[in-house]
Amino acid sequence: MELVKKVLHEHGIDVVPIEMESDGCYIKELNKIFINSSLSPTDAKKVIYHEVKHVLDHKEFAELYKIFYFRSKMEYEADCHMIKNLLDEFIEHNHLDPADLNIFYFIEYFGLDTKWEPMLKKFLLDKINNTLCV
Repeated sequence: MELVKKVLHEHGIDVVPIEMESDGCYIKELNKIFINSSLSPTDAKKVIYHEVKHVLDHKEFAELYKIFYFRSKMEYEADCHMIKNLLDEFIEHNHLDPADLNIFYFIEYFGLDTKWEPMLKKFLLDKINNTLCV
């Protein structure tokens, strides 16, 4: 989460917890990420990781967000970013070898949909391969 905090600081973005119906959103004009104040700390972290991807790579494409295909693509990219960051943080925090991670435990721990299993396997394989090559 430290890297994300640094990115937010570098971009001058505040995270504002408020009462809202959705989990969160990024408002470019205000340069703020709003998160639902009733979220658990873990769910808030998931939303922040997701919204940071929109900040980094999508904020110049706000008009395209109105088109279903592009909106779906950007949301998928933001979800992937969120999951990759959760995975990296989880491995580091628990001092795990990526090869020892139980994907289904990870999915359950973070309340993720099992549809992310193939992507998680790919992320883990990439981490394992990068570790072996160093």
